[in-house]
Amino acid sequence: MTFDFDRVVPRTATNAVAADGFENYLFGPDVGVTLPMPRSDLIQLWVADMQFAAPPAALDVMADRIAHPIFGYTMNMGDEMYDAFHAWCIDRYGWRFDREALQTALGVIPALYALAEYMCAPGDRILTLTPA
Repeated sequence: MTFDFDRVVPRTATNAVAADGFENYLFGPDVGVTLPMPRSDLIQLWVADMQFAAPPAALDVMADRIAHPIFGYTMNMGDEMYDAFHAWCIDRYGWRFDREALQTALGVIPALYALAEYMCAPGDRILTLTPA
């Protein structure tokens, strides 16, 4: 499968934080930050928000799900996710783990917050590196 990494996909007016409103997200709504360069000169490097189109296989699965007329909250993960990820980890790294060890999160940043709360005591310090 080939993929066109040179294709530019405009993100403006799509509610993408990386393109619209990142100043408020990063600095707060009352700071009024003015950047010293035009937005067109910025390279948007977000943790889990790539600037590439999703692969066709992912779009196909999402289209199938969208065909169902009811949407809701999904946090009750069946064994399908564990089975697929566990098989991938075994194949790629020879790593096996119990189903109970797999935790899900709503995103990278919420997962980092939860991990910090789980591993650190009040008053502990944490060092993070950019772009996170």
